[in-house]
Amino acid sequence: MKGLSLLMATIALVPLVLPEIALSRPGLQTIPAPSLNQQLNIKVNNGTRGFDREEADRLLRLGGQQQLQGDYEAAIATWFKAMDLYRRLGDVEAMGITYDYIGIAYATMGRTYEAEDTLRRRLAIARDNRDTKGEIFALNNMGTMLLRRGNVPEAQKTFTTAYVLATQVNSPQGTGLSLSNLAVASAGQGDYVRAIQQYQTALALRREIDDKAGQVNTLNGLAAAYRMIGRYPDAISTYRMALDMARQSEDGLNQFRAIDGLIAIYQTTQKPDQAFLWLDQRLTLSRAVNSPRQELETLKTLASLYRATGNLPVARSTYQQALVVARTVQDTEAQNTILSQLNQINLLLGLRQ
Repeated sequence: MKGLSLLMATIALVPLVLPEIALSRPGLQTIPAPSLNQQLNIKVNNGTRGFDREEADRLLRLGGQQQLQGDYEAAIATWFKAMDLYRRLGDVEAMGITYDYIGIAYATMGRTYEAEDTLRRRLAIARDNRDTKGEIFALNNMGTMLLRRGNVPEAQKTFTTAYVLATQVNSPQGTGLSLSNLAVASAGQGDYVRAIQQYQTALALRREIDDKAGQVNTLNGLAAAYRMIGRYPDAISTYRMALDMARQSEDGLNQFRAIDGLIAIYQTTQKPDQAFLWLDQRLTLSRAVNSPRQELETLKTLASLYRATGNLPVARSTYQQALVVARTVQDTEAQNTILSQLNQINLLLGLRQ
């Protein structure tokens, strides 16, 4: 049983505690930074319509789809095209929003110089236009980038500045966002008790203003904090609430986060049957949102768990499925890892025959 425990610990899809990137235009949802999957639901609230406007909005959504499929380069290129159209229209608010997307995409790719430059441009747009709400959100985005660079203290200062500004102008949306991100910073410093308090306060604020997108992000963060201190029943119930809300809003990223949290709990607590059930749901979701990379990660984890529990024939079959997907997305590193696992399993099966 000890060996199984060690193997299961190495294959867990442990979800990240994610800060949020925020968008100030009405009708746009708060979006978790590293993936921006909720861009699939973007409905820009425009007054004047027209070809350029329709095309810019379409490109904004297309970039979200490309990002969801893991093609960050294509997404950034598409968002720059949208940016050019918004600039032609003179819509500085939409330009700021597009800078949000591009900046966080750069940060996700590890291109921190481009990320910082882009997000500072976004912050400058907000300040030049005396857009206080935009400034609050831009500060949160800067904090998000700092977190991704591992600079937790500086990120905490930035989120605090945003929080103070939000309270000064009586913005419950900005206050809830900033508090939720402050909780991420607290968790990043290992202070999970404080993080839980901040998440709970943020959740109450977001419920008051019916900010469903914000609630689901905060719920996933709160569940992760519960999980980190071993409060598994609280974590499970909170992840389930997050998952239900994410399904209702067709928020793919937060569905993955909640499912991954549940998988991590059931692997940690030695309940592989439950882990298998949630991995099956993860595989279904990966295919439903047409994300080959998520499908690849799910298949690899499923195969590892089958091997850990002694079901070598099914592990072999699942690795073979993963290999097909890895070749499709041209992931050479994944291919090599999977082939190595298949060779080991083939040897083990050969010894048994």
